[in-house]
Amino acid sequence: MKVEKIKGSGLAICLFIFFVAMIADSIEAHPFKVGERLIYKVKFMGFVVGKQILEVKDTVQVNGYPTYLFLSATKSVGLVSLFYRFNKRIESFADVKTLHSRRVIFYKDSERHETEVEVKLDEKLAIAKKKSINYTWSRKFSPPVLDAVSLTYWLRTQDLRIGEEFSVSLIEGSKIRELKVKVLGEEKVQTYTGSYSTFLCSEVTSTERKVWFSNDESRLPVKFQAETPMGVLTAYLAQIQDSLPSGSP
Repeated sequence: MKVEKIKGSGLAICLFIFFVAMIADSIEAHPFKVGERLIYKVKFMGFVVGKQILEVKDTVQVNGYPTYLFLSATKSVGLVSLFYRFNKRIESFADVKTLHSRRVIFYKDSERHETEVEVKLDEKLAIAKKKSINYTWSRKFSPPVLDAVSLTYWLRTQDLRIGEEFSVSLIEGSKIRELKVKVLGEEKVQTYTGSYSTFLCSEVTSTERKVWFSNDESRLPVKFQAETPMGVLTAYLAQIQDSLPSGSP
């Protein structure tokens, strides 16, 4: 009996090591890693009006599956906050291997939990709960299914070539819509961290949202552009952190 217990324990340890190795291989395959933190300055008509942060916070389990925890936080800064205040945060839990969304939590005013979406990839089903009005819905989708944050990281892993198109199901709060992204061309982009040769990607049916990815192995999203009710906002990469210092929020 003792021998059988030892064998059983040894098998469990081997399986655990194998499982961890599989996760590690998947993580190494991506052009980013846990601890990467990208900080942007958001500009409007030449003035800095906001700050945006994209962060690979950690790897966590969601319903038994390993996921990346991606964080996105955007807020207004300076005098603009007096008359146009925005403070939004998204927690995106993306499957480690595919980067498809498994859970997304949208926050309004940064801290107040607004909407949570659970994604059952095997069933191709998304279930959203909007706590403020006690509202729940479920929707079927066609894979890949992504949110605005995981979409950015997913695109970083794709073979970006001019003319290439990608079709995804995009989770936007309490709705899902079909989104097509196209690589429009190559451009030189100047940011606070230097000059980059980039691929410009945009929605096919609209030019409201654009993103520029560096044309190198890191595929850094160095510039974002979005049309809003107040006008066009543009975010430029201002700082790159590979890991966070101890005690950082």
